[in-house]
Amino acid sequence: MLLRYSLNSPDIVKLHEELSQVENYIYILKIRFPEKINFKIYIDDDVSNFYIPKFIIQPIVENAVKHGLEPRGQMGTIRIEVRRAENLTISVEDDGAGIPEDKLNYINKCLACESDYKPDSKIGINNVNFRIKEYYGKEYGINILSSEGNGTKVTIVLPIIKESEAEV
Repeated sequence: MLLRYSLNSPDIVKLHEELSQVENYIYILKIRFPEKINFKIYIDDDVSNFYIPKFIIQPIVENAVKHGLEPRGQMGTIRIEVRRAENLTISVEDDGAGIPEDKLNYINKCLACESDYKPDSKIGINNVNFRIKEYYGKEYGINILSSEGNGTKVTIVLPIIKESEAEV
């Protein structure tokens, strides 16, 4: 399913399609790590048919598992929250290991850069951020809040794009 989604769908998809693929990914993780991951999604009622770039949530969830939950070696929770206000905000939050402050500052500084993509060990997040900025402009993208030992919250800010405005 994930491979078919990546190959056959357009670059811009409905939010509910993207979340469905994230749920498929979590299903696979739950098979791999039984009883290690809780997963919760909270979504505003009127946003599921808004359009977003595909594969912007799954890499963030993957990072939450790999860098947040796995190092702790115990049950953890990943929470996705999608809210509509002035923009569409998608938050992926984990209760994992968190990020040391100096590393967090460096990551957020790289994410805020307006220059071209800078490959390093955070390729997934950089790639997602770069794609968002390329599609919609520098005012959109990713921000990360974290506290070492207390988890991480990655927030993706996107414009609200309804069906009539989508370029699919």
